Amino acid sequence: MVYDTKEEMESVLGAFENNTFILQQNEEFNSFANQVKELLLKR
Repeated sequence: MVYDTKEEMESVLGAFENNTFILQQNEEFNSFANQVKELLLKR
């Protein structure tokens, strides 16, 4: 779906900053990125 403005999108979907799914995905990504860094440092 396409929205005319960010405000319209947030009124329908809610703010991404408060979206628990987005927050969880960011946390999982950061954990994965740290694991990759640790593995690369062990080489």
